[in-house]
Amino acid sequence: MTKTDQIKILLQELTKDQQQEIFEYLKTLFGKHPLEEKLNLDSEAILEAIYRADELILRNFRGVIAEAAFNRFILRRIGKYEVLDIVGYDSDKYDYLIRANSREIRVQVKLQRSEKGKPKILGNGMYAVEVQRTRTGKRKLTQKPEIGYKETELVIQTRPYAFGQFDLIAVCMYPSTGDWSNFMYTVSSWLLPRPNEAHLIKVIQPVAKEPNDDWTDDFETCIQWYESNLNKRIANPIAHKKSR
Repeated sequence: MTKTDQIKILLQELTKDQQQEIFEYLKTLFGKHPLEEKLNLDSEAILEAIYRADELILRNFRGVIAEAAFNRFILRRIGKYEVLDIVGYDSDKYDYLIRANSREIRVQVKLQRSEKGKPKILGNGMYAVEVQRTRTGKRKLTQKPEIGYKETELVIQTRPYAFGQFDLIAVCMYPSTGDWSNFMYTVSSWLLPRPNEAHLIKVIQPVAKEPNDDWTDDFETCIQWYESNLNKRIANPIAHKKSR
């Protein structure tokens, strides 16, 4: 019997208060999580605050978990991609910048769309993902006046994503699978455009339940698709439904 096994047996013989004392001692050996340091609050209090949060806050928090899950379960597991820092103006356009096969690839991570606590279903039984920023806003650009013209301002919506702002999209399928490590991937240029604004990515995108020619559950396969420079669009189940 190893020392670890002996300790486990001894722990089972302790009272709950004694076990809690050992637990608190072990935490001092491993140190605090960076978030505990940042908030100056222990993990139990942070979790209690999250537990008490309303559904809107929890929905946003699940999106953050999806981003962390992509790093933990996909990038770290593969282990061969360098994760680069995202700085400056691009910080709101994608979630991860990685170096793969000597080139930089921008990855946007989203959580599968749910409605009333259940996965949203589109035509042909496909799932959905919402591809837009969680916060709203507008940005004003001032046009420099030319000779004989007045200075004007352009108001640009900042919530939509434009084509070219990221390269791959990783959709966490937790709402339908209960597994934070389950993702579906496709190339961003394959996504459907907005009907009247072709340079913008349509908000609701269909996501295949199983891997097909448009979506894959293997991140490295998606990188290969991206590097192939194939020009196409994912299937639009709504369009197929209308054409019947």
